[in-house]
Amino acid sequence: MRSLAAFAPTTLAQATQGHWLNAPPSAALALETDTRQPLEGCLFVALVGPTFNGQTFASQAFGAGAQAVMLTQGYWQNLATETAQALQALGPVLLVEDTLVAYQALAQAHRQVWGQQAGRCVVALTGSSGKTTVKEWLLHTLAPYKRVQGTEKNFNNDIGAAHTLLSLRPETEVLVLEMGMRGLGEIARLARMAQPNVGLLLNVGPAHIERLGSLEAIAEAKCELVEGLNPASATLVFNEDDPLISQRLKQLSWAGKAMPFNRQQVQALQEPETTSTLCCPCPLEGAHQVLNWAAVWQTALAVGLSTEQVMAAQNPPPRIGGRYEHMALSPALSVVWDAYNANPASMHASLATFLSPTEPTPQRWLVLGAMGELGPHWEGHYHGQLFEALATWAQDASTGLAGCTFIGKPTASDTPSWAELLPSGFPLPWAHFETTATCLASPHWAQLRQSLTQEKDTPWQVLFKGSRAHQLEVLLEDLKHHALP
Repeated sequence: MRSLAAFAPTTLAQATQGHWLNAPPSAALALETDTRQPLEGCLFVALVGPTFNGQTFASQAFGAGAQAVMLTQGYWQNLATETAQALQALGPVLLVEDTLVAYQALAQAHRQVWGQQAGRCVVALTGSSGKTTVKEWLLHTLAPYKRVQGTEKNFNNDIGAAHTLLSLRPETEVLVLEMGMRGLGEIARLARMAQPNVGLLLNVGPAHIERLGSLEAIAEAKCELVEGLNPASATLVFNEDDPLISQRLKQLSWAGKAMPFNRQQVQALQEPETTSTLCCPCPLEGAHQVLNWAAVWQTALAVGLSTEQVMAAQNPPPRIGGRYEHMALSPALSVVWDAYNANPASMHASLATFLSPTEPTPQRWLVLGAMGELGPHWEGHYHGQLFEALATWAQDASTGLAGCTFIGKPTASDTPSWAELLPSGFPLPWAHFETTATCLASPHWAQLRQSLTQEKDTPWQVLFKGSRAHQLEVLLEDLKHHALP
């Protein structure tokens, strides 16, 4: 990933606390972490991870046009003398203690230079669910009034967040930076690097409970965002309806400006005491979007928008790709695609929205992939809760639910299968497959596909919801291929 920012060789050494082994290039260098990309005019940053070591590609980087390479002192010291001499002969080498730490230090340095101009703002947000939805919604809300930039794809980890900061454009006024984590210490590290002007804490849920072990530990990890906020100048926006966030913030004793949000604020906006232009229903479908709407509203105010500007930006409403996305495959078949990811909170929210009674109520079918990253201790518990809720919905005729297809298997051999977790006497047709491929090849899918795609008089709705690992898009594409025009 090539950086937009370029650094003078002296700045590269100073910011990373590194040193050049031989005369550095004279020109400023962009950063690149991938030898498969064009490297002309770049410093190749040889990142190291659990399953890769970019330092072994240093000579290839020079061959691909890199002006210099960044390596760790430890790696250099362990090279054979002949190998080190040959590599040094290819071009300048910048030695640092840790290449990822150095990469992040350069990202922080670029953010500081960018932020020297008045009116610049970094909004950093984190939460167990809804991060990307709120990020896109914020960008949509701010865009009519500010020059905005946001996290792309899933670049919300140590490397991706640094790359986002290194890609800050000179004209950008507000950066909306999504922060993900898989363990303690990660959000703190990202927050110190990004130095947010506004921090947004959305919620705490069981996503990543496999690694952290408890909801309290997840709250601790998410609230590390506070460590990157300057109490003298930054604003903390947080969900005061989430008891785990509120409890953790009390322990941290945040002394800066705070702007809590809650459901009641949205109700006040939708039902003002007097007629005014501030009346604005939640622009996105689903009860779970109400708190996201409150988060967007408060954060936009923290950035400097007025309430009137926030409301005006919702027309037209935001479109969030891959999140509860409606698709009409034929006059009688529509799909809701919500399979970007899944955790217990987002799964329940998606189902509650999809199965809400409507007039007229179509026939509805669920294609559900198992939720990931819950771990062997928790996956049975949370999937059991899901199936109990499904059993309740299945008994309510107003939902229109006609049946379910489940895909996935437990990660632990001693966890009951999803079929075993389904309450006995489940009143509707259902089928279970360990993989999407076996489902696609099954008589069950062939028969279901025919019912869904060949019906002309009975409208159908299908919800796809599950973790990305299940590749449910394979089934969606199959339905698209067979749907009647």
